[in-house]
Amino acid sequence: ATLSREHQLFETPLFQDTDLQHQLLNRVKTGDGSEQSRIRPTGIPPHVSLLCEMKWLKQSLVDALSEIESTRVATVKDIVGELEARAIGAGTVTYDGLNDAIRSCLQETGVHDLVQHLANSGHQTHEKTKDNVRILNHFWGGRFRRVPAGFHVPDCSTRQCGSCGDVAMKLSVGLFFVFLTAETCLTESSRGA
Repeated sequence: ATLSREHQLFETPLFQDTDLQHQLLNRVKTGDGSEQSRIRPTGIPPHVSLLCEMKWLKQSLVDALSEIESTRVATVKDIVGELEARAIGAGTVTYDGLNDAIRSCLQETGVHDLVQHLANSGHQTHEKTKDNVRILNHFWGGRFRRVPAGFHVPDCSTRQCGSCGDVAMKLSVGLFFVFLTAETCLTESSRGA
């Protein structure tokens, strides 16, 4: 498409000076649609043709990557299978084989059910002390405790507590409650002050 001679572009100083036009004509190269030019006139805008080429490139990369991934997975499985076959033949232990064997043994003996039972309900165990005296432990609230769930210290006088105790451990519970009572009194008196 050519512009008319009266177009505003031709009124600019660039087109008014003929010497300047000749100097610029030697330096400016225009694409004429020949095979040497990078962009040839096709009637399709360049961004559309580049977008089509990018889509084709993306699809070919996705296809190649999926093929590589499937080949990689198959190769790794073959290698692991071969290594395990050689390890079993040589009598060595592999992690997967040992893990499967331990899990099946735990399932057969019911230990897995025992762990679930301990986690879900209260369970009592016996713990041996230094003096080989067994102390009953209760499991509640996610921890082992020496008292059952819902245990409360009974209200009683110091004289009544003095008669309690553990003869085997040589403990007088009364002394514990006397200190507890004194500590409670000190705490209450400091609050009132």
